[in-house]
Amino acid sequence: MRKFTLLSVIQLFVFLIFLLSCGGGGSDNSNTNGDNAGEVDIYLADSVKFNMIYVPGGMTSPAGINDDGTATVADTYWIGETEVTYELWQKVYEWAVNGTGGAAGEGQYLFENTGTQSGGSGGTNQHPVVGICWRDAMVWCNALTEWYNAQKGTGFECVYMYDSGSGAQIVRDSRSTNSTACDNIAESSTAKGFRLLSSAEWEIAARYRDGVLWTYGDHVSGDDSGACNNDGSILGGLGISSVFGDYAVYSGNSGSTTAAVKGKKANALGIYDMSGNVWEFCFDSDGGDRITRTGSYDKDISSLAIGNTFSSVATQTGGYMGFRFGRTQ
Repeated sequence: MRKFTLLSVIQLFVFLIFLLSCGGGGSDNSNTNGDNAGEVDIYLADSVKFNMIYVPGGMTSPAGINDDGTATVADTYWIGETEVTYELWQKVYEWAVNGTGGAAGEGQYLFENTGTQSGGSGGTNQHPVVGICWRDAMVWCNALTEWYNAQKGTGFECVYMYDSGSGAQIVRDSRSTNSTACDNIAESSTAKGFRLLSSAEWEIAARYRDGVLWTYGDHVSGDDSGACNNDGSILGGLGISSVFGDYAVYSGNSGSTTAAVKGKKANALGIYDMSGNVWEFCFDSDGGDRITRTGSYDKDISSLAIGNTFSSVATQTGGYMGFRFGRTQ
């Protein structure tokens, strides 16, 4: 039998600490390869942690509440495990607006809305941020990119740029006075920074089961037992689910307020609140308006179906509007 001396135990302990500090313990995003659907990428910076989930590219899913369309995404991407919490929003917002200017983007941002901690008197900073508009969410993604670079020394490029007349500039102003730059931005197809999801990316992540089978469009994300609402043409002959409320926060179980993220069951990829809690802005334009997905805590079951697509103006805000972000692999 091998004998362990005090010195060997100390050496083993130091070695384990070294591995963890280098990412071997899964404490940061540097150790992930993005090989498997549902792989978790952990980001930890300035005492705030958020996770992203890997989604393979080259997939086509059904789309629409009756599965009469398709959604195709060519490239692999990462999607936020949860909707953006007030904790993360506020950390980045304060750096972006009130920072000392010691790093690129720090203290250089301007927002139309400051963002609100949802949940009423019982809310915590783990509830989704609300009270922001599409422009705020889009510009904040640039701020998140620059904040993360400043914290971790990464070199992610901002996704959203505009032509200032003297060359491409990072969009750092979501105010209505900067509406032309915000609404006519050029979304980089190569930048690896944080960004809003496309509607197709959102739908594929919401419906994913195994990459071959997909959750029906009249179901809640994650619930494959039945439809959440009878719209007259229930798909798959499964009837109405009795457990869709286990996956979604909506008017029937919310107590008239948002819930802290990850309070319900995740879908097959390990993503939470893809149906309900707050509406989620996507990047896409729909006749000048911006696509929103998922339903919210104050809406009934008819809005929860993952095939539903809604739209809102770029300046719309409310206690029911939030977002989650993505990142190109």
